[in-house]
Amino acid sequence: MSASAALASGWSLESAPFPAGASDGNLHGVSCSSPGACAAVGSLFVSASSVLAEGWDGASWSLQSVPSPTGSRSGLDAVSCTSRNACTAIGTAYSLSGISSVSVALAEHWNGARWSMQPSATVQDASLMGLSCASPRFCVAVGSKASRSNPVLIERWNGIKWSTQRTPSIPNPLYLAGVSCSAPSACTAVGDYAQFGGPQGGGALVERWNGRRWSIEQTAKPSRATGWWLHAVSCASKSACTAAGGYNTDARSGLMLVERWNGTSWSIQRPVSPAGAASGSPGSSSLSGVSCPSGTACTAVGGYYDAARLHQLSLAERWNGVRWSIQRTPTPAGATGSVLSGVSCSRVSLCTAVGSINGQLPLVERWGSAR
Repeated sequence: MSASAALASGWSLESAPFPAGASDGNLHGVSCSSPGACAAVGSLFVSASSVLAEGWDGASWSLQSVPSPTGSRSGLDAVSCTSRNACTAIGTAYSLSGISSVSVALAEHWNGARWSMQPSATVQDASLMGLSCASPRFCVAVGSKASRSNPVLIERWNGIKWSTQRTPSIPNPLYLAGVSCSAPSACTAVGDYAQFGGPQGGGALVERWNGRRWSIEQTAKPSRATGWWLHAVSCASKSACTAAGGYNTDARSGLMLVERWNGTSWSIQRPVSPAGAASGSPGSSSLSGVSCPSGTACTAVGGYYDAARLHQLSLAERWNGVRWSIQRTPTPAGATGSVLSGVSCSRVSLCTAVGSINGQLPLVERWGSAR
């Protein structure tokens, strides 16, 4: 199939298995190391285990068994695979004992046959939300921890154990939600910090790893924004990163935000608002995942509310090196709504996105062709 034919094939639904006895569940993150090898992770609402993991072998998706801490409800938010036999997933486990729930950072590893738990460097009162592995011996996970001075959490895997990384001091940090490492010496993490005194929140937080230390980077502020944040980032190289999130103004909230790093500075890009999307407040559109297999090809996914604000619909946009354009995504038969949470493009012409149907069932969509 030619590149143009692959691009024209569009997004299509894939069958995602659902465990017997589960009432609700969704997929949060996906990683494809090749066209024939993907892993997707998320959460379930069941009594025995709340971790959901599925694997793609090039022909179909299948459920995978994932261990979780005893006496807890666990969920996985992100996964990163360097090969079909090496995947890492991270998330949070919540203790079910006592009156109050205690969060515990969770890390899991796939060796090609089974998932096993890895001891996190930060155990108590912590949550991991973003992950990127540049190699089997180098992964970075980001999130938040219980700390008044600096709740930002960064952990690094060296092939043997996880260790907590020192993060730079910044006034009122909140969390890091996404990270992308194009090499062990080049990682970018994104999130949010509180901007006290503003009417609707704070600003986007970006930190960069150069192989020795983390440093703060200045982001671009959207025009008239009263608050802006970044949820996901993908770096094709150390001089080409794209981050996705949203922002608010005094007049509107829930506006889509895309920023691009050119090796020197961050600049605002203009994503396209879907036709028929709600406007005004509350938020109408959001981007929660992005994947850039090259410096001139990115795909971002999320969701938006229709004009009547009755249903949330899945959203996908593509960057061709010049501009963003909307891609049509299918809605499953009988579904009133769907949303995409994560995306992974193993090739310029092949992407896999995951999310949920009506907030109750796992959703998998595929764009392009492996041929």
